[in-house]
Amino acid sequence: MSYADYGPLGRWLEFGINVHLGQEFGLTNQLFLLAVCIAIIVMCVAAGVMWWKRRPARQG
Repeated sequence: MSYADYGPLGRWLEFGINVHLGQEFGLTNQLFLLAVCIAIIVMCVAAGVMWWKRRPARQG
């Protein structure tokens, strides 16, 4: 089965997968996805830090 055999939904799905994997739009897309990945990591670390600063006081 080749790309030409896919229907419209299959083509969109294949395009979305290729964009997600950084195979479309070259280096620009890869740098954008890297920035998104770094932003997610920073948000996760920031959430842990904020929780640690505002964690409930120990009872006892």
